[in-house]
Amino acid sequence: MSIVMSILASSSLPTDLSESTHGLALEYLSVYLSIRDRREIIRVMCYNSPDHVTTIVRTMVSVRMIEFPKFLQLFAPLDF
Repeated sequence: MSIVMSILASSSLPTDLSESTHGLALEYLSVYLSIRDRREIIRVMCYNSPDHVTTIVRTMVSVRMIEFPKFLQLFAPLDF
């Protein structure tokens, strides 16, 4: 039994779907869950305190500021 059939069986909706309708229902469920998951990730990453995205970006920028001069030294012998 597919997840679509399980959902329909637990509700008052009919479970006798054609193969094409069942395929569309699976596709709809997949898209719906993807959207829900993305919203939940955004909620957790951006709307909690502390804001994890800001922390990650600040850490990356501070690492880049430390490592970038070393990176530039690699090109010092080259005359641009």
